[in-house]
Amino acid sequence: MQRQKAFETGVATDPGQVRASNEDFGLVRELPEGVLLLVADGMGGHDGGRVASGMAADAIIHELEFAEIQWNDPHQVRSLLEQSLLRANTEVYRAAQASRGNRHLGTTVMAVIMQGCNAHIAHAGDSRAYLVRSGRAFRLTADHSRVQDLVSAGEVSPKDARMHPDVHLLTRAVGAAATLEPDVRRTPLKLAQSDVLVVCSDGLYEKVSGQEIAKAFRLFPPQAACERLVGLANRRGAGDNITVAAYRWNLPESFADRTVRHLTREYGGIPVWTWALAGSLVCLAGVLLGVAALHW
Repeated sequence: MQRQKAFETGVATDPGQVRASNEDFGLVRELPEGVLLLVADGMGGHDGGRVASGMAADAIIHELEFAEIQWNDPHQVRSLLEQSLLRANTEVYRAAQASRGNRHLGTTVMAVIMQGCNAHIAHAGDSRAYLVRSGRAFRLTADHSRVQDLVSAGEVSPKDARMHPDVHLLTRAVGAAATLEPDVRRTPLKLAQSDVLVVCSDGLYEKVSGQEIAKAFRLFPPQAACERLVGLANRRGAGDNITVAAYRWNLPESFADRTVRHLTREYGGIPVWTWALAGSLVCLAGVLLGVAALHW
């Protein structure tokens, strides 16, 4: 009997139906201790976007492949991932300043380091990450965009956001300024059996719904699902480049892993274990007060 692989991956990219060139960059690449999923959506004009996304990807890969860290330490992996985006920002920004024709080089970056079932996630811009679990797609990241700020402030509804005139105006991007504050997840996301981690550019999610993303990965293996999603976006007249990469975790969780995943889930930004501890302390205080009342 053939043993099931621990994970499967897929990646697909396409120029779309309007643009002549593809300024997106997408890859799945093995690291010394893990797998990198990366999507970069470049901007700059005159092929500047293609230069920016490729340059950012090269800088991130170089930083990760030659790093000397303890890969079993999640804090070191998180710091390395953040540092790789900062390195990419420096490279792209310097190239933009040195170029007369491409002073506005920049790119979104969505980067995920998968270590078994643990996902370390970082991004800048409006490329997104989704978790596909139990037939549903859950968005993991918030866009760094003017419209997302308006939605968060309650000034624009999520339904109206897609048609807002500033929908493509970014508030953060790699190479757009001398400094960058990348969004880096504090703790790794733990995948359960058959979960899929999906990263994509706006060319995909503007034409394909979360429900359709989930359905594709329920019906097909990652590579076929990525290709079908790109095809679906194209059939709907994709006006932008389209890129998607995915990682499916296949091994069943141990009891210990499942317990840790449940305890580290967050509600209102606070881990479940914190709520449980607070509840236990409240109950204990109630018991002690009751005992004290009986002896009063």
